[in-house]
Amino acid sequence: KEPTYAECANPLNSGAGVDLNRNYGAFWGGIGANAAPNGQSYRGAAPFSEPEIQNMRDLFASHQVVVALSNHTPDAKVLRVPSTTDEPTPFDVAQYDSVAQLLGKDLKWDAGPWPKVYYNASGTMEEQAYYTAGTFAFTFENTPGQRGFHPAYSFVVDQYFGTGAYPGSSSRAGYMRLLEAAADPALHSVLEIKAPAGATLTLSKKIVLESAPVLLSDRDSTRGPIIKQPMELTATTVVPKGSAPFLWHVNPSSRPSQHGQELIPEKWTVTCRIKGKPVSTEVSVARGATAKVDLGKCQ
Repeated sequence: KEPTYAECANPLNSGAGVDLNRNYGAFWGGIGANAAPNGQSYRGAAPFSEPEIQNMRDLFASHQVVVALSNHTPDAKVLRVPSTTDEPTPFDVAQYDSVAQLLGKDLKWDAGPWPKVYYNASGTMEEQAYYTAGTFAFTFENTPGQRGFHPAYSFVVDQYFGTGAYPGSSSRAGYMRLLEAAADPALHSVLEIKAPAGATLTLSKKIVLESAPVLLSDRDSTRGPIIKQPMELTATTVVPKGSAPFLWHVNPSSRPSQHGQELIPEKWTVTCRIKGKPVSTEVSVARGATAKVDLGKCQ
């Protein structure tokens, strides 16, 4: 049964609510988010406290997402990591920012890190994607000039096509640019795998993501400890017939550090299974590189 308005209404707490783009785990609890539930950018009670963001976390952890985008309104920006001044410069900033600047040209917007072209924001989608797996992640601030976060739908259409209120500023052009970036092996990694057709391949590793030193209130800069978040990244695929070798486009094995302009040296574990005992091996592969993996003994 669909609930009534009266059953859902909560007028005494109309200002309460979680800003979902402050609820992701990487750098959660830092500057650019509210600790108080009545704040406009309330971060939530804990990292991933909201079911929508739990689902996003699990999506990133179970797929090789090499490029990601979060659509927002309404301030004409293309945003990337770092999302706050507490973060380091990204290890691969040249490649990352080159995509951001191309997107900025497509949309005629300022493009760059949050603090430089916008403001501080912690616990964002970009932070989660980039520090989990090195995913090049962005936010579009669509439909500038409109009041609030929910413009009239006609402006959404204008923004998509780059017509009407937004001549030459096409979010569709940006989406196509991102699809091209996702297909560009220079911006991610490739595994060249020898394995029998029909085999199930699993790519996995265990990581630890970190929050920011958690701000305890909105009144001062007192901070609590960092919250460590153990995670397992596990993606699967099936080797199709006629693929010899099979090319799997993946994220780099080493991921960006949250503490400096460097990589955390890590390896992927690649496991192959058909019916019998699984066969596994470890592999290191850099961004823009291809690594060969021999799983020909998989049965």
